[in-house]
Amino acid sequence: MAFSSLLLIVAALVATGVVLLWANQSRNQPMFVAIAVLLFIAAEFVMGWWALPVVGLVLGLVGARRKGVVLMVGSAALTAWALLFAWTAIHGNLGNFMQQLAGAMRQKPNLLLGLITALPALLAGPAARLGAGLRPESAQTASLKG
Repeated sequence: MAFSSLLLIVAALVATGVVLLWANQSRNQPMFVAIAVLLFIAAEFVMGWWALPVVGLVLGLVGARRKGVVLMVGSAALTAWALLFAWTAIHGNLGNFMQQLAGAMRQKPNLLLGLITALPALLAGPAARLGAGLRPESAQTASLKG
């Protein structure tokens, strides 16, 4: 990857983070989820699958005061993953890959695709919960309510 491409990706991630902070401040829930999906897609292009818990943690930190942040982050990760699968299916050879992977794992391709599709929500959701719990304000708010 060329340095200019990497610089462009980093700039896009920073811009996405700024927009995410703005969306969080405005309490615009659909905007938060849409920006989270874009952030997951960009991060997965740069870092791969392990970006899911990292981005989930960051989103949990940013959206700690939001109600249902874990569900929003998990669904955003799932949506991003599904969009990446769709893009690969259109531009790549996802069907052949899934057939070979399912054969190697001795599973049906549809079952394997379902399990793989659930993976992002299982990685990003708990990481978002951890991030939300790490915010000092969220702990104070929880102790005031309880």
